[in-house]
Amino acid sequence: MNNILVVFGGRSAEHDISILTAIQVCASLDKITYNVLPVYIDKNGDWYLLNQLDNIDDFLSCKFTKKNNVFLGYDSKLVYRYSLRSKSLPVDCCVVCLHGINGEDGAIAGLCELCDVPCVNSGLEGSSAGLNKIFFKSVLSSLNIPAVDYVSLNKNKDEITKDLYDDVRTLLGENLIIKPNKLGSSIGVSKSTCYEEFAKAVYLAFKFDNYVVVEKCLNNFSEYNIAIYENLNGLVVSDIEQPINGGDLLSFNDKYMNDNSSKDQNVFNVYRQFPADVSDEIKESIIEKATRC
Repeated sequence: MNNILVVFGGRSAEHDISILTAIQVCASLDKITYNVLPVYIDKNGDWYLLNQLDNIDDFLSCKFTKKNNVFLGYDSKLVYRYSLRSKSLPVDCCVVCLHGINGEDGAIAGLCELCDVPCVNSGLEGSSAGLNKIFFKSVLSSLNIPAVDYVSLNKNKDEITKDLYDDVRTLLGENLIIKPNKLGSSIGVSKSTCYEEFAKAVYLAFKFDNYVVVEKCLNNFSEYNIAIYENLNGLVVSDIEQPINGGDLLSFNDKYMNDNSSKDQNVFNVYRQFPADVSDEIKESIIEKATRC
């Protein structure tokens, strides 16, 4: 039976989101085929091995002590940190459920590479590029893939003044979306329609990152998601998902605390249509652009 390491938590503003992601992953893994090793990284960076993580109660009831304090060793093993004996578990594969910096940015993928542990997520380079909004927009531009117009702001260089706002408004319009560069799509994200809202939103985003992305706010658009992975036979493309949102922005609660399934499954998600009801032309366009990356 293969030992599957599921890593979650971490030192990120998206710590709590990561716990919900890990619950979904652990609950969906076949326990007959795999021995699941849920490892929680607390906000101090310490690692703890849980017995199981099939629902939120499993996490809330867990005791984080020296007895289950572990680390990933260089020889593909999960090692009990305070064991008097050399107690360890071999790791066959790792699923990274961390969100944000110190995890989703390629940090854990790099650690797995050093420890010779296969990782099902994007590698070091892909993870790092994907989380950095400013860098990834330049990647899209180089591939002739359209992206929302934006400007970037540097906390250490750009003074948030009315003149700066006027320059941004001239380029992007009055309706703006402001977000931290290396974070998800809900925490620290705001919408502005005037200078006062703009300044408040930028200062909020700067609390999470030294770089901020200011984007043109789109109206009357549809959002679609698609997932891709690569195996020995090439790229495998998922069906297309369409999140359904009645408000301007998807908040943390919208994305992660709407439980549309039974309590036994403990699956947290937004209201969505899956597969999305799209024309063949739109579907082919989405797949072509996604696989071009």
